Amino acid sequence: SFPPFAYKQEKHGCVGSIVQIFKILAEEANVDIEINQYPYARILHSLGKGEIDAAIIFKNNLVASNVDYIGPISKSKVLVISETANKITRYEDLTKLNNIGIIRKANYDTTFDQDSTLKKVQVSSYLQALKMFKTGRLDAVVGSLSGLEYAISKLNMDASLTRNAFHLSNKEWWLHVSKNSRNRQLIPQLEKAVKKIYKPDLSYQIFKQQQNQDCHLESQ
Repeated sequence: SFPPFAYKQEKHGCVGSIVQIFKILAEEANVDIEINQYPYARILHSLGKGEIDAAIIFKNNLVASNVDYIGPISKSKVLVISETANKITRYEDLTKLNNIGIIRKANYDTTFDQDSTLKKVQVSSYLQALKMFKTGRLDAVVGSLSGLEYAISKLNMDASLTRNAFHLSNKEWWLHVSKNSRNRQLIPQLEKAVKKIYKPDLSYQIFKQQQNQDCHLESQ
């Protein structure tokens, strides 16, 4: 489970912004899909082995030899949230932090990803990262705007953390198809569908719509 991108709801099954994008993509490409939830690091491993056919994740260079990059579907702002005492206003400020939380094996920005001088701590989810940040075990957390907003809301933290965050990059969500997939004949259909549905803010729009729906259901 990796909310708000893919997670289970008692009444609605598997939901989330990336789940919804997959459903839109499948309808546009006229293909049947089965959605499975994997931890982020296992997604990369499973793409290489062909255990899954495809994934929509931030474009990830770690799997370059094992996948075809079909195309971008959306973009997300990648932010670095920190407390006022560790205010980040430029990239160089990151060097003064002791612990920066990142999702295990995720790619955020070429310079940041390759920067071995920064003290990075790998975590499995934004909720885990924000809990560590809240208790002072992390000085900062890196992540997509929607992922951070969701975790901050769930933990009743200050919403201004994202408004005051350092904007690290804009990262594209890409459809990755395994080179070991048994359904590679569908690639031309998927390529056309990806081009058709692409919107820079599609992921964030869906996240906000689902967030509003969840709030409505909780208030009933």
